Amino acid sequence: MGGCKSRMASVKIIFAFDKKYFARWTRKQWIPKETSFRQIHKEVKNALTSLYSHDKYKVVLKFRGKIYNSHDPTTLLDLNAENGEKLSISVSPKEKPKDKTFMNIRLHCCTDEYICIFIKNGSTVLQLQEEIVKYKQCCNQTDLKIIYKHLELSSEEYVPEIEEGILDVFSNTKISENLQSPWKIKKSGLVKEGLCMNINCLAYKQIVSVNKGLGHFNLLAEASHLNIEKCGICDEKLYNTHRIGFANCVYSYKAIKNDETIQEENCKEIRTKYTEFDLIKQAGWSQLEVTVSCLPGHVSSNLQ
Repeated sequence: MGGCKSRMASVKIIFAFDKKYFARWTRKQWIPKETSFRQIHKEVKNALTSLYSHDKYKVVLKFRGKIYNSHDPTTLLDLNAENGEKLSISVSPKEKPKDKTFMNIRLHCCTDEYICIFIKNGSTVLQLQEEIVKYKQCCNQTDLKIIYKHLELSSEEYVPEIEEGILDVFSNTKISENLQSPWKIKKSGLVKEGLCMNINCLAYKQIVSVNKGLGHFNLLAEASHLNIEKCGICDEKLYNTHRIGFANCVYSYKAIKNDETIQEENCKEIRTKYTEFDLIKQAGWSQLEVTVSCLPGHVSSNLQ
């Protein structure tokens, strides 16, 4: 949005963007009081051009409960607008392609900004990376890491169905610099968690994820204090590594108690989230084994 030469002739407006289509929900900005809603519409659409790869969208501006269209000459001065008033900006596609999914993406690689793109349903993360590079050519496709709520998505996986939230895209070489709490990143498969007690580590007194991937595991051995895991940040020993869970995968387990009672479950799916395995917390097991594999339909069965 345009700037101003004098704040005396301007008003500080809070721009409230549609949460579904924007990662940065609000922004405060000084704009000239003589600015009309027609001008605001024009500047918003110009700004959207840098955000959207799909240009067929509609914009609705609402001020004091009233909607102002793109031809309205009314100015903020006409309305005696005051500092701190809110201007709501709603954006949505006019025609959402039936075979495509809308993705809200926050870049942390060659640039720090938000982009919104449509991607074909059933696309892999690799294809999403290609679309990002096509739209933002300064990004290096082989260097991109895509994160959803601290879950790292492999390039061989299909893009998950995300109803809300943001996909964060990082440069692999700078992910530890740009990502808040990189030690919490979880990858598809079995995940152990432990406590880092190295006072010189960034993860000091934090829960650190240890990604074990796919395969067959003896959970009693994994949870044993004899099984030493190390912090991915400082490479020092982790403590209390008995917490075990699963992220974005399928797991089956068989558990046998000391009294030979058997408990088992097959093909439990965990999608786009992490779930702790509570059974490991119970005592009295003589055997507790689990097999972890990729979700159905994934391009590859080897996502480790």
